[in-house]
Amino acid sequence: MAFDPLNYTMMSPFPLTQPDVTQYYTTANCIKKFTPGQYAFTWDPLYQYRIFKLVKNLSGATLAAGDLVSCVDAASVGTITAGTTTQITTSGLTANDLEYQMLICADDADGASAAPEGEAALCIGNTATIIDIHPKYAFTAAIAASDSVYVVYINGVEDAAASDERGFGHGSNGCMGVVMSAAPDNYWFWICQRGWVRARNTDALTAGQQIIAGVALIQDASDGAQELVIGECPVSQFDQPASGFATVHINCFDSITLTGEP
Repeated sequence: MAFDPLNYTMMSPFPLTQPDVTQYYTTANCIKKFTPGQYAFTWDPLYQYRIFKLVKNLSGATLAAGDLVSCVDAASVGTITAGTTTQITTSGLTANDLEYQMLICADDADGASAAPEGEAALCIGNTATIIDIHPKYAFTAAIAASDSVYVVYINGVEDAAASDERGFGHGSNGCMGVVMSAAPDNYWFWICQRGWVRARNTDALTAGQQIIAGVALIQDASDGAQELVIGECPVSQFDQPASGFATVHINCFDSITLTGEP
């Protein structure tokens, strides 16, 4: 089994560009211009250097600009009845929810720990029963009936929950960034993962205090645990608790989730 079958052949992996981060796209329109899940690194005189990621709204509703989002929980793709290196037959899926997400074969049903156990592949589309896999990101051996396969939502997000942890983390505990446009459900859109950004908040923010995740928004951390901190507030904003927007510096990019005391 090849450890890295791609040999790092990537399509426009990290463009240094200035995209219109207020736009959102259907999958068909997204892939005409971008690679789903890609990053964009930008700079401008006001917001300075920022990192954006192109992700899919899997929340079931329109996300608001300024919302804080986290990755969707990893989940089983169901009971597998057949498969190849580039296709899986199962049941009970929601059409298109798995597209451009990671698939991991967690267990080889014959118990021999043989390929494709422990391998990852890229889903490029799905119906209620069929999962299609990108041929360049395929499994090295065919998926078989009763194999255990999970979807890991590397590019799928929903509104954050209170105290979601920084970085990809484990399932929906991974706080991913701030929404840049009012993206409908199942559309691709940009989130800011690192840099200055306007984010929704419901707390009075204190100068120099850290920021943690609230329900779809940021809130004052008052020196929160390290794994919860997603940014800092440079000046006091909202002298009285109120709902609105605040300009803060966030970083959900540089670190995976850490747990416990430093």
